[in-house]
Amino acid sequence: MIRIAHFEEYEPQFLKALQRHLYTSFGIGCEYIGQVDWPLGNEEPVDGHLLLSSAPKVDGLPKDRTLYLTQRKLQPRKLLTGELPTLGLSHYKSMRALLSLPPNEEIEPLQKQIFRLAISELGHNFGLHHCLDPRCAMYPPWTLPPSSAEATFCSFCRTLSERLIRTQKV
Repeated sequence: MIRIAHFEEYEPQFLKALQRHLYTSFGIGCEYIGQVDWPLGNEEPVDGHLLLSSAPKVDGLPKDRTLYLTQRKLQPRKLLTGELPTLGLSHYKSMRALLSLPPNEEIEPLQKQIFRLAISELGHNFGLHHCLDPRCAMYPPWTLPPSSAEATFCSFCRTLSERLIRTQKV
C-alpha cells in the first residue's frame, strides 16, 4: 500500500489525481492520509534526509510506503559538477519518499512532471534503479526527458516493479 501525507494544504483534485496515478502505476492500493504536523527543527532549505527520518509515522502495515508532500524547498544535492536542486528524495528500499512541490496555483501545468517524480521516488523505495529509457519515469530526474515522456514505467521497469512488489514480505 502507498500512503500519501502532506505538510501543507493541497487541492483535493490534485491529491485524488496523484492517488489514482500511483494506483495505476504500481498496481497496488494508494490511500490518502491527510495533513501531518511539520517536525520541529526543519528550517528552509530543508535537509530532506532529516525530514524523512523525523516525519510523523503514518499508521499502516509495516511494508506500506509513505509519500510525503511539502511546499518547502529542500537543500540542493552537492555533486562533483556543482549543486543540483532537489525536488524529491527517497532512500533505496526504504519506506518513505518526499516530494517538494510548488504552491497550489503552480501545480497544474507541472502535474505530469510531479507524477513522474513521485513514481521515480517510490520506485526507488520498492527497489528500482534508474533506467536508460528516457521515456520511463525511472530515467534520472536531473536529465531532461523528451517532451513525449509520460509519467509511467517502461515495460522493463513495470515488469520488475510488479515482481518486486509481489515478492516483498509483509
